[in-house]
Amino acid sequence: MVTGYKKWFLRGLAALLPTLITLVILMELVAFVNNNFGKYIGMGITKGIGWVWKDFQAPSEDDITSALMKNGVNRGEINENVYHKKYKEMERSLRNENLNRLGRSWTMVIIGFIVALMIVLFLGMFLASFMGRKLWRSLEVNLMRIPGIKQIYPYVKQVTDYAFGQKKMSFSRVVAIPYPRQGIWSLGFVTGAPIRAIQESDMSEGNEFLTVFVPTSPTPFTGFVVTVRKDEVLDLPLTIDQAFRFIISGGVINPEMILCDADNDDNETDSGDTA
Repeated sequence: MVTGYKKWFLRGLAALLPTLITLVILMELVAFVNNNFGKYIGMGITKGIGWVWKDFQAPSEDDITSALMKNGVNRGEINENVYHKKYKEMERSLRNENLNRLGRSWTMVIIGFIVALMIVLFLGMFLASFMGRKLWRSLEVNLMRIPGIKQIYPYVKQVTDYAFGQKKMSFSRVVAIPYPRQGIWSLGFVTGAPIRAIQESDMSEGNEFLTVFVPTSPTPFTGFVVTVRKDEVLDLPLTIDQAFRFIISGGVINPEMILCDADNDDNETDSGDTA
């Protein structure tokens, strides 16, 4: 009975985890956009409206008088000009507090988040135009001249370009190679011909070489570039997407598992019929 509960629990966990992990990733993405852009945009919108519309979020006369009395300022006890000056100072102070409170409210947070998404969308549309691409390339050239940024920006750009589909990895097929030593097979992608010097170093024996990218798990965007003899390369009947899923899952998602299970079921059925 305990084994049955354990099996049901693991099955339920396996069903829920993909959804939960997806929600966590989306929540982290939303939090990143909001914490770095959304809340500042919402606060900026609030301040902008307050700057244009002088009566926006202005405190009432009763609120100002009550605040002055709490601070020991009574109209009948001080000079009228002094009281008027303190009245204006308290009015500005209370209005700023109201604006800051509104800027931090959920309403402005949501508005700021939506505006941030719209800015990203319009920026993408602008960069898709000829003028946008030209201006962005000019900006990147200037960024690459700044010490500190030029050591970081190119590598971050490569990762984001691959992650968001700006560049495609030129993989021709999926293979297995004996790496890092004989007896251990590593999954890789053929990227092209080898460096000429390597090919020419072994031409006397008639060997042909291939350049193979061996990705690491669970982040296939990093890995090792190796050159191997063509006769040591084992072609695999997998698509690029299937190989990526296999690597990202650490080998848990095996694209050939279903085929193997189906073959085993057929063999068992044949054996049963024979018996």
